[in-house]
Amino acid sequence: MTFNELMDGLAAKYSIDGLAADGGILSLQIDGMSVTIVEGGDDAFVVTGFVCDPPAENGELFANMLLDATIGLMDARSAALARNPASRAYVLVERISANLDLDAFCAALETFVDTLEDSRRIAVDFRPAMAAAREKLKESEWTAGAGSVVGGIMQV
Repeated sequence: MTFNELMDGLAAKYSIDGLAADGGILSLQIDGMSVTIVEGGDDAFVVTGFVCDPPAENGELFANMLLDATIGLMDARSAALARNPASRAYVLVERISANLDLDAFCAALETFVDTLEDSRRIAVDFRPAMAAAREKLKESEWTAGAGSVVGGIMQV
C-alpha cells in the first residue's frame, strides 16, 4: 500500500474530511492523542505518538523504566519507547508494514494506540509512585535502628 492509498483509505474508513499529508507526514488525533504516520520507504510506515515530557526529578530512573519496557515491545513487534533528541519528549515509535491491506493496517494502528494509552498511563503514574517510594524510604530511615540496613547502608 502506498502512502497516498493509506491516507485515502483512512479518510474513507473513518469518514475524515480533509485528511491531508504534508511531505509524506500525516498527523492525526486519535482518542485525544497526537499520532504521526510517516512514509518509511517501500516496506513500512513509521508511526509515532507522544508519551510524555521528561520528569523534572528521577529522570534516569524514568528512562531506565522505559528501556525495560522496550524489550517487551521489541520481542513482540517493531515498537520502542524512545526520547526525541530535539524536544527531549518521550515517544512510542513503531514500524508497520506497508504490505498490509487497509484493515490489517488499521488493526496494527489500533494496537499501537492501545500501547500508547498504556505508556501514557504508566508515565502519569510514575511521579506519584516515586513520591510514595521516597516517603517510604524516609519513614524506614527514620525508624531504622542500629544494625538495620537502609538503602544498602547499615545503620550503626
